[in-house]
Amino acid sequence: MSGKSLKSWFALVFAVAIALVWSLLGKYYLFYQPILPLSATNTEIDDWLADIFWLNNIISLVLGFLLLGFWIFKAYNKQFIRAELVLAKRFTWWLSALFHFFACLLIFFGTSYFLGWLDEGRYIEFWLWYPGCLLLDTLLIFWLPSALATPRSLRNIPPLAIKLRKFYGG
Repeated sequence: MSGKSLKSWFALVFAVAIALVWSLLGKYYLFYQPILPLSATNTEIDDWLADIFWLNNIISLVLGFLLLGFWIFKAYNKQFIRAELVLAKRFTWWLSALFHFFACLLIFFGTSYFLGWLDEGRYIEFWLWYPGCLLLDTLLIFWLPSALATPRSLRNIPPLAIKLRKFYGG
């Protein structure tokens, strides 16, 4: 394993660790403390965390890591010679990122609706704040690791990957 490849794997582990800390601790404390302005009571916040938050959080993590693994696996096993073929993979990367965000958003609204959290009697602040958290999920779970650790000829496909790699020396 070359030094550059080893550095990419360390960057991947570091980026995944950041995503896990955000998803399992940071996002949880935004709602649990609550740092975000919520008019719900502590009991309602606890109920929402138990009913909606953890389910959607795990779905977001699993889906994001599956898409990331698929992307890195494909990049690791493909070697492109022509630039047109590499640039065509940009669509695949964007499709994966957008799929993560919108699939998680749809699942969030679906579970909120079917579990009764979108009724008139419930607080809607949760579903006003959580989509922003899903955007950060997509950035931290899919974009950051793929920008830091995509190998070989697809390493410059994720947006700002070149600048991030120069920043950490990869």
